[in-house]
Amino acid sequence: MLPLIEINNISKSFKDNTIIYNCSFEFRGSNMYLIHGDNGSGKSTLIRIMTNLLSPDEGHVYYNHFTFEKDQKKILQSLGVILNDDRCLYYKLSAWENVYYAGRIFGVSKSILHSRMTTLFDLFDLPKDKTLIENFSSGMKRKVAIVRGLVHQPLFLLADEPLNNLDEESRFKCIQVFKQLALNGSVVIVASHIIDEGYRDLFDVILEMKDGKLHDLSLQGNSGITSL
Repeated sequence: MLPLIEINNISKSFKDNTIIYNCSFEFRGSNMYLIHGDNGSGKSTLIRIMTNLLSPDEGHVYYNHFTFEKDQKKILQSLGVILNDDRCLYYKLSAWENVYYAGRIFGVSKSILHSRMTTLFDLFDLPKDKTLIENFSSGMKRKVAIVRGLVHQPLFLLADEPLNNLDEESRFKCIQVFKQLALNGSVVIVASHIIDEGYRDLFDVILEMKDGKLHDLSLQGNSGITSL
């Protein structure tokens, strides 16, 4: 059975400002989804709710019918998260140490982990030496965060603005790796407003976050969308 994420009647407000309202959708395996929308539309809020970093005011999130409330450990073992900041990284460790530590937490064996890390580090031109993350540029930190989210080949990958601070070549590599993960059966969700025109055809479903809900543009036709 392909992996499935269901969001069911999610709502979230901050003070008197409703960001997400009664939002429902199903994300199915073997698909790569793009969520786009204006700044403040609720993309990042939704990703944080889906990754259990933020609690909804109403509604539930299900991973293969499991919930964080009852089955957090089971979900986390199969979840990859790339946030729009560097909070997932340990600044006093090297890139290699950061990713290795994450891989072992996710239960990847040492032999498999070393092979995967070598492949991903070479792909994204990341150093394998002892240089600390605190000395990295924003773009390098972003690439480490991407590799960290991919190293355990998650069934579910949620990425919030993963292309920020990346050069064009690295953006292309990132989208290609995400696409391959989806082709292997995973659910891949990318929230971003900077997807280039040439990448859009790689996404199976394009969603717009607007008025607190997700709108499936594949049901409406994408011809009216000129900028992500």
